[in-house]
Amino acid sequence: MRNKRLLQNIFLVVISLLTGLAIVEITLGYIFPERYYIWPPGLDEQFFPDPSVMPGVSFKSNFITNREGFRNSEDISEDDFLILALGGSTTECLYLDQDETWTALLEKSLRAKYPQKKIKVLNGGRSGLNSSHHLLQTEKLLKQHPNIGLIIIMQGINDLQRHLASGEKISQDKLLSGAFYSFPPKENLSPLKKTNIYRLIRQFFRQPGKKYLSQDRTGSSYSPWRANRGNAKITDEIPQDFPQNLNKYASNTRGMIKAAKESNVNILFLTQPVLWNSGMSDFEKILCWFGWKGENQVKSSVYYSFETLEKMMDNYNRILTETCVANGATVFDLAGRLPKDTSVFYDDCHFNKPGAEKVAAEIFNYLISAELLK
Repeated sequence: MRNKRLLQNIFLVVISLLTGLAIVEITLGYIFPERYYIWPPGLDEQFFPDPSVMPGVSFKSNFITNREGFRNSEDISEDDFLILALGGSTTECLYLDQDETWTALLEKSLRAKYPQKKIKVLNGGRSGLNSSHHLLQTEKLLKQHPNIGLIIIMQGINDLQRHLASGEKISQDKLLSGAFYSFPPKENLSPLKKTNIYRLIRQFFRQPGKKYLSQDRTGSSYSPWRANRGNAKITDEIPQDFPQNLNKYASNTRGMIKAAKESNVNILFLTQPVLWNSGMSDFEKILCWFGWKGENQVKSSVYYSFETLEKMMDNYNRILTETCVANGATVFDLAGRLPKDTSVFYDDCHFNKPGAEKVAAEIFNYLISAELLK
Protein backbone atom coordinates (compact mmCIF):
# COMPACT_ATOMS: atom_id res chain seq x y z
CA MET A 1 0.00 0.00 0.00
CA ARG A 2 2.82 2.35 0.96
CA ASN A 3 4.64 1.62 -2.32
CA LYS A 4 1.46 2.32 -4.25
CA ARG A 5 1.05 5.72 -2.59
CA LEU A 6 4.70 6.52 -3.27
CA LEU A 7 4.27 5.67 -6.94
CA GLN A 8 1.11 7.79 -7.07
CA ASN A 9 2.96 10.73 -5.53
CA ILE A 10 5.87 10.34 -7.94
CA PHE A 11 3.39 10.17 -10.81
CA LEU A 12 1.66 13.37 -9.64
CA VAL A 13 4.99 15.17 -9.27
CA VAL A 14 6.07 14.13 -12.76
CA ILE A 15 2.72 15.17 -14.25
CA SER A 16 2.91 18.51 -12.42
CA LEU A 17 6.47 19.14 -13.68
CA LEU A 18 5.54 18.24 -17.24
CA THR A 19 2.45 20.44 -17.07
CA GLY A 20 4.51 23.29 -15.66
CA LEU A 21 7.13 22.90 -18.38
CA ALA A 22 4.41 22.83 -21.04
CA ILE A 23 2.93 26.06 -19.68
CA VAL A 24 6.38 27.69 -19.59
CA GLU A 25 7.09 26.48 -23.14
CA ILE A 26 3.84 27.91 -24.49
CA THR A 27 4.27 31.17 -22.58
CA LEU A 28 7.84 31.65 -23.82
CA GLY A 29 6.69 30.99 -27.37
CA TYR A 30 4.10 33.74 -27.00
CA ILE A 31 6.41 36.27 -25.31
CA PHE A 32 9.51 35.47 -27.39
CA PRO A 33 8.29 34.20 -30.78
CA GLU A 34 10.66 32.42 -33.13
CA ARG A 35 11.84 35.27 -35.30
CA TYR A 36 15.01 36.63 -36.85
CA TYR A 37 16.79 39.18 -34.65
CA ILE A 38 20.00 40.95 -35.70
CA TRP A 39 20.52 42.16 -32.13
CA PRO A 40 19.13 40.95 -28.79
CA PRO A 41 15.80 42.72 -28.19
CA GLY A 42 15.85 45.28 -25.38
CA LEU A 43 19.61 45.74 -25.32
CA ASP A 44 20.76 48.84 -23.41
CA GLU A 45 24.53 49.32 -23.29
CA GLN A 46 26.86 52.27 -22.71
CA PHE A 47 30.23 53.13 -24.26
CA PHE A 48 32.79 55.71 -23.23
CA PRO A 49 34.97 56.43 -26.26
CA ASP A 50 38.02 58.65 -25.86
CA PRO A 51 37.93 61.64 -28.29
CA SER A 52 41.72 61.65 -28.36
CA VAL A 53 41.54 58.14 -29.85
CA MET A 54 38.50 58.84 -32.04
CA PRO A 55 38.50 62.44 -33.30
CA GLY A 56 34.99 63.84 -33.51
CA VAL A 57 33.39 61.36 -31.09
CA SER A 58 31.95 62.38 -27.71
CA PHE A 59 32.73 60.83 -24.31
CA LYS A 60 29.59 58.72 -23.88
CA SER A 61 27.25 56.81 -26.14
CA ASN A 62 24.18 54.63 -25.59
CA PHE A 63 23.36 51.57 -27.67
CA ILE A 64 19.66 50.63 -27.45
CA THR A 65 17.64 48.05 -29.39
CA ASN A 66 13.88 47.73 -29.67
CA ARG A 67 11.73 44.62 -29.30
CA GLU A 68 12.55 43.50 -32.84
CA GLY A 69 16.31 43.63 -32.32
CA PHE A 70 17.09 46.78 -34.30
CA ARG A 71 19.07 49.77 -33.07
CA ASN A 72 16.08 52.03 -32.67
CA SER A 73 14.67 53.35 -29.40
CA GLU A 74 11.05 52.86 -30.51
CA ASP A 75 9.14 49.65 -31.11
CA ILE A 76 7.46 48.89 -34.42
CA SER A 77 3.75 49.28 -35.04
CA GLU A 78 1.70 47.99 -37.98
CA ASP A 79 1.07 51.43 -39.51
CA ASP A 80 4.76 52.46 -39.55
CA PHE A 81 6.61 53.02 -42.80
CA LEU A 82 9.80 51.09 -42.13
CA ILE A 83 13.18 51.83 -43.68
CA LEU A 84 15.66 49.04 -42.97
CA ALA A 85 19.33 50.03 -42.98
CA LEU A 86 21.75 47.13 -43.33
CA GLY A 87 25.53 47.10 -43.26
CA GLY A 88 28.54 46.52 -41.07
CA SER A 89 30.01 48.84 -38.47
CA THR A 90 29.69 51.90 -40.72
CA THR A 91 25.92 51.48 -40.45
CA GLU A 92 26.04 50.31 -36.84
CA CYS A 93 27.94 53.45 -35.66
CA LEU A 94 28.75 51.73 -32.37
CA TYR A 95 30.65 54.55 -30.68
CA LEU A 96 28.14 57.25 -31.62
CA ASP A 97 25.25 57.96 -29.29
CA GLN A 98 21.83 56.58 -30.19
CA ASP A 99 20.65 59.91 -31.63
CA GLU A 100 23.97 60.68 -33.37
CA THR A 101 23.97 57.74 -35.80
CA TRP A 102 23.27 58.54 -39.42
CA THR A 103 20.19 56.31 -39.32
CA ALA A 104 18.68 58.25 -36.39
CA LEU A 105 19.49 61.58 -38.04
CA LEU A 106 17.97 60.39 -41.31
CA GLU A 107 14.82 59.31 -39.48
CA LYS A 108 14.53 62.73 -37.85
CA SER A 109 14.82 64.55 -41.18
CA LEU A 110 12.37 62.23 -42.96
CA ARG A 111 9.79 62.55 -40.20
CA ALA A 112 9.93 66.32 -40.51
CA LYS A 113 9.54 66.04 -44.30
CA TYR A 114 6.79 63.38 -44.27
CA PRO A 115 4.95 63.68 -40.91
CA GLN A 116 2.02 61.63 -42.21
CA LYS A 117 4.13 58.54 -42.99
CA LYS A 118 5.17 57.54 -39.44
CA ILE A 119 8.66 56.71 -40.64
CA LYS A 120 11.04 54.58 -38.62
CA VAL A 121 14.60 53.94 -39.77
CA LEU A 122 15.72 50.61 -38.32
CA ASN A 123 19.47 50.29 -37.87
CA GLY A 124 20.39 46.68 -38.66
CA GLY A 125 24.12 47.31 -38.93
CA ARG A 126 26.54 45.03 -37.09
CA SER A 127 30.33 44.98 -37.04
CA GLY A 128 32.05 42.57 -39.41
CA LEU A 129 29.07 41.64 -41.58
CA ASN A 130 29.50 41.55 -45.34
CA SER A 131 27.29 41.18 -48.42
CA SER A 132 26.77 37.45 -47.83
CA HIS A 133 25.19 38.29 -44.46
CA HIS A 134 23.18 41.16 -45.93
CA LEU A 135 21.71 38.89 -48.60
CA LEU A 136 20.48 36.48 -45.94
CA GLN A 137 19.14 39.35 -43.81
CA THR A 138 17.30 40.85 -46.77
CA GLU A 139 15.63 37.56 -47.66
CA LYS A 140 14.50 36.78 -44.11
CA LEU A 141 13.56 40.23 -42.81
CA LEU A 142 11.48 41.28 -45.81
CA LYS A 143 9.21 38.30 -45.14
CA GLN A 144 9.14 38.96 -41.39
CA HIS A 145 8.33 42.69 -41.63
CA PRO A 146 5.83 43.29 -44.45
CA ASN A 147 5.68 47.05 -43.74
CA ILE A 148 9.29 47.60 -44.82
CA GLY A 149 8.99 50.15 -47.62
CA LEU A 150 12.68 50.72 -48.35
CA ILE A 151 15.99 48.98 -47.72
CA ILE A 152 19.23 50.97 -47.58
CA ILE A 153 22.45 48.95 -47.76
CA MET A 154 25.97 50.25 -47.15
CA GLN A 155 28.41 47.45 -47.92
CA GLY A 156 31.84 46.66 -49.26
CA ILE A 157 34.39 47.35 -46.53
CA ASN A 158 33.92 43.98 -44.81
CA ASP A 159 33.86 42.07 -48.10
CA LEU A 160 37.26 43.58 -48.81
CA GLN A 161 38.81 43.08 -45.36
CA ARG A 162 37.46 39.54 -44.96
CA HIS A 163 38.93 38.62 -48.33
CA LEU A 164 42.32 40.13 -47.48
CA ALA A 165 42.35 38.36 -44.13
CA SER A 166 41.15 34.88 -44.94
CA GLY A 167 39.17 34.78 -48.16
CA GLU A 168 35.47 33.97 -48.46
CA LYS A 169 35.20 30.92 -46.18
CA ILE A 170 31.87 31.13 -44.38
CA SER A 171 29.82 27.96 -43.92
CA GLN A 172 26.05 28.26 -44.17
CA ASP A 173 25.64 27.63 -40.43
CA LYS A 174 28.17 30.31 -39.53
CA LEU A 175 26.60 32.66 -42.05
CA LEU A 176 23.23 32.36 -40.36
CA SER A 177 24.59 32.79 -36.84
CA GLY A 178 26.68 35.73 -38.06
CA ALA A 179 23.77 37.50 -39.73
CA PHE A 180 21.40 37.04 -36.78
CA TYR A 181 21.72 36.94 -33.02
CA SER A 182 18.65 34.70 -32.92
CA PHE A 183 16.70 32.78 -35.55
CA PRO A 184 14.09 29.99 -35.78
CA PRO A 185 15.50 26.51 -35.12
CA LYS A 186 16.74 24.53 -38.08
CA GLU A 187 14.78 21.48 -39.21
CA ASN A 188 17.55 18.99 -38.42
CA LEU A 189 17.75 19.88 -34.72
CA SER A 190 16.67 17.44 -32.04
CA PRO A 191 13.22 18.01 -30.47
CA LEU A 192 14.86 19.25 -27.25
CA LYS A 193 16.89 21.90 -29.06
CA LYS A 194 13.78 23.12 -30.87
CA THR A 195 12.02 24.00 -27.62
CA ASN A 196 11.60 27.62 -26.52
CA ILE A 197 13.05 26.75 -23.10
CA TYR A 198 16.31 25.48 -24.63
CA ARG A 199 16.46 28.45 -27.01
CA LEU A 200 16.03 31.03 -24.24
CA ILE A 201 18.53 29.30 -21.91
CA ARG A 202 21.10 29.16 -24.71
CA GLN A 203 20.63 32.83 -25.52
CA PHE A 204 20.93 33.77 -21.85
CA PHE A 205 24.39 32.24 -21.62
CA ARG A 206 25.58 33.88 -24.83
CA GLN A 207 26.12 37.18 -22.91
CA PRO A 208 25.06 39.39 -25.84
CA GLY A 209 26.32 42.63 -24.35
CA LYS A 210 29.88 41.29 -24.29
CA LYS A 211 30.00 39.03 -27.32
CA TYR A 212 27.92 40.89 -29.88
CA LEU A 213 29.11 44.40 -29.08
CA SER A 214 32.54 43.30 -30.18
CA GLN A 215 34.63 46.41 -29.46
CA ASP A 216 35.67 47.41 -25.97
CA ARG A 217 33.81 50.10 -24.04
CA THR A 218 36.40 52.87 -24.40
CA GLY A 219 37.96 52.08 -27.77
CA SER A 220 41.34 51.46 -26.12
CA SER A 221 41.96 48.51 -28.46
CA TYR A 222 42.38 50.96 -31.33
CA SER A 223 45.82 52.02 -30.08
CA PRO A 224 47.52 48.58 -30.38
CA TRP A 225 45.70 47.93 -33.66
CA ARG A 226 47.09 51.15 -35.10
CA ALA A 227 50.55 50.46 -33.71
CA ASN A 228 50.53 47.02 -35.32
CA ARG A 229 49.83 48.54 -38.72
CA GLY A 230 52.49 51.20 -38.16
CA ASN A 231 55.13 48.56 -37.50
CA ALA A 232 54.12 46.18 -40.28
CA LYS A 233 55.54 45.51 -43.72
CA ILE A 234 53.51 47.29 -46.41
CA THR A 235 52.61 45.63 -49.71
CA ASP A 236 51.03 46.89 -52.93
CA GLU A 237 50.39 43.41 -54.33
CA ILE A 238 46.69 42.80 -54.95
CA PRO A 239 45.61 39.19 -54.20
CA GLN A 240 45.41 37.01 -57.33
CA ASP A 241 41.90 35.82 -56.48
CA PHE A 242 40.59 39.36 -55.99
CA PRO A 243 38.41 39.21 -59.17
CA GLN A 244 36.63 36.10 -57.85
CA ASN A 245 35.71 37.95 -54.69
CA LEU A 246 34.31 40.81 -56.76
CA ASN A 247 32.18 38.27 -58.63
CA LYS A 248 30.85 36.93 -55.33
CA TYR A 249 30.07 40.49 -54.24
CA ALA A 250 28.15 41.12 -57.45
CA SER A 251 26.25 37.85 -57.05
CA ASN A 252 25.20 38.74 -53.50
CA THR A 253 24.08 42.17 -54.66
CA ARG A 254 21.95 40.63 -57.42
CA GLY A 255 20.39 38.35 -54.82
CA MET A 256 19.39 41.33 -52.66
CA ILE A 257 17.91 43.11 -55.65
CA LYS A 258 15.91 39.99 -56.54
CA ALA A 259 14.58 39.61 -52.97
CA ALA A 260 13.52 43.28 -52.88
CA LYS A 261 11.74 43.04 -56.24
CA GLU A 262 9.90 39.89 -55.17
CA SER A 263 8.60 41.77 -52.13
CA ASN A 264 7.87 44.91 -54.17
CA VAL A 265 10.19 46.96 -51.96
CA ASN A 266 12.55 49.72 -53.08
CA ILE A 267 16.22 49.06 -52.40
CA LEU A 268 18.99 51.66 -52.30
CA PHE A 269 22.66 50.73 -52.31
CA LEU A 270 25.34 53.12 -51.07
CA THR A 271 28.92 53.06 -52.26
CA GLN A 272 31.30 52.56 -49.33
CA PRO A 273 33.12 55.73 -48.18
CA VAL A 274 36.67 55.37 -46.82
CA LEU A 275 39.44 57.67 -45.64
CA TRP A 276 42.12 56.02 -47.80
CA ASN A 277 43.69 58.18 -50.49
CA SER A 278 47.13 58.98 -51.92
CA GLY A 279 47.29 62.39 -50.23
CA MET A 280 46.66 61.34 -46.64
CA SER A 281 48.36 63.36 -43.91
CA ASP A 282 50.60 61.70 -41.33
CA PHE A 283 47.89 62.17 -38.71
CA GLU A 284 45.27 60.49 -40.91
CA LYS A 285 47.62 57.56 -41.56
CA ILE A 286 48.17 57.08 -37.82
CA LEU A 287 44.40 56.77 -37.28
CA CYS A 288 44.12 53.75 -39.60
CA TRP A 289 44.29 50.07 -38.68
CA PHE A 290 42.53 48.18 -41.52
CA GLY A 291 44.19 46.27 -44.35
CA TRP A 292 45.94 43.36 -42.62
CA LYS A 293 46.87 40.22 -44.50
CA GLY A 294 46.11 36.86 -42.90
CA GLU A 295 43.51 35.67 -40.43
CA ASN A 296 45.03 37.03 -37.23
CA GLN A 297 44.88 40.82 -37.15
CA VAL A 298 46.98 41.17 -33.99
CA LYS A 299 49.77 38.91 -35.25
CA SER A 300 49.74 40.03 -38.87
CA SER A 301 53.06 41.50 -40.02
CA VAL A 302 51.92 42.49 -43.51
CA TYR A 303 49.42 45.22 -44.38
CA TYR A 304 48.26 46.64 -47.70
CA SER A 305 49.18 50.21 -48.61
CA PHE A 306 46.53 52.91 -48.45
CA GLU A 307 46.80 53.46 -52.20
CA THR A 308 46.17 49.74 -52.84
CA LEU A 309 43.29 49.64 -50.36
CA GLU A 310 41.72 52.66 -52.05
CA LYS A 311 42.12 51.02 -55.46
CA MET A 312 40.47 47.79 -54.27
CA MET A 313 37.64 49.67 -52.55
CA ASP A 314 37.05 51.65 -55.75
CA ASN A 315 36.63 48.32 -57.53
CA TYR A 316 33.97 47.20 -55.06
CA ASN A 317 32.12 50.47 -55.54
CA ARG A 318 32.43 50.16 -59.32
CA ILE A 319 31.08 46.59 -59.30
CA LEU A 320 28.22 47.67 -57.03
CA THR A 321 27.28 50.49 -59.39
CA GLU A 322 27.49 48.32 -62.51
CA THR A 323 25.45 45.54 -60.90
CA CYS A 324 22.71 47.93 -59.80
CA VAL A 325 22.51 49.60 -63.23
CA ALA A 326 22.37 46.22 -65.00
CA ASN A 327 19.61 44.92 -62.69
CA GLY A 328 17.41 47.99 -62.42
CA ALA A 329 18.31 48.90 -58.82
CA THR A 330 19.14 52.28 -57.35
CA VAL A 331 22.67 53.14 -56.23
CA PHE A 332 23.88 56.38 -54.70
CA ASP A 333 27.56 57.27 -54.84
CA LEU A 334 27.89 58.29 -51.21
CA ALA A 335 31.64 57.70 -51.33
CA GLY A 336 31.99 60.32 -54.03
CA ARG A 337 30.06 62.89 -52.01
CA LEU A 338 32.09 62.85 -48.80
CA PRO A 339 35.49 64.42 -48.01
CA LYS A 340 38.29 61.95 -47.28
CA ASP A 341 39.43 63.52 -44.01
CA THR A 342 38.75 63.70 -40.27
CA SER A 343 35.71 65.91 -40.80
CA VAL A 344 34.00 62.58 -41.63
CA PHE A 345 36.12 59.70 -40.28
CA TYR A 346 37.89 58.83 -37.03
CA ASP A 347 39.74 55.92 -38.67
CA ASP A 348 39.77 54.05 -42.00
CA CYS A 349 36.02 54.09 -42.56
CA HIS A 350 34.00 54.81 -39.39
CA PHE A 351 32.04 58.03 -39.14
CA ASN A 352 32.51 60.52 -36.33
CA LYS A 353 29.66 62.78 -35.23
CA PRO A 354 30.00 65.41 -38.00
CA GLY A 355 30.61 62.60 -40.49
CA ALA A 356 27.33 60.90 -39.57
CA GLU A 357 25.57 64.24 -39.98
CA LYS A 358 27.01 64.58 -43.50
CA VAL A 359 26.02 61.01 -44.37
CA ALA A 360 22.45 61.52 -43.16
CA ALA A 361 22.12 64.79 -45.08
CA GLU A 362 23.43 63.27 -48.31
CA ILE A 363 21.12 60.26 -48.10
CA PHE A 364 18.14 62.45 -47.18
CA ASN A 365 18.69 64.76 -50.15
CA TYR A 366 19.08 61.81 -52.49
CA LEU A 367 15.92 60.09 -51.23
CA ILE A 368 13.94 63.27 -51.82
CA SER A 369 15.36 63.88 -55.29
CA ALA A 370 14.94 60.24 -56.34
CA GLU A 371 11.39 60.11 -54.89
CA LEU A 372 12.01 56.71 -53.33
CA LEU A 373 9.51 57.27 -50.54
CA LYS A 374 6.49 58.07 -52.71
